[in-house]
Amino acid sequence: MENQEQPQAPVLKYRDLISQSEGELQSEQLELNVQKSKSKLEMDIAQTKFDLAEANQRLNTAARRIPYDVILEIKVYEEIIALEAGLEYAEKVLSERF
Repeated sequence: MENQEQPQAPVLKYRDLISQSEGELQSEQLELNVQKSKSKLEMDIAQTKFDLAEANQRLNTAARRIPYDVILEIKVYEEIIALEAGLEYAEKVLSERF
């Protein structure tokens, strides 16, 4: 196994740390907030894909149900349509804003 060096943050002197401007601190916080928001959106997209897969399974199960229940199938179908629309929108937001 190769010996890889771990990346390290630059070491700042205490004076440098306490003399950072409010703008620099706000900029760092802003970047952190952007990364958190992007990560949350990516997790939401993954969860929506999982929910969509489960809904498709439920639709297949509803279609084979005995006795047949068209109302149940319609409800699951509408859920799938909503999940697909939400997924498309979330992926568009991810690509355009992040």
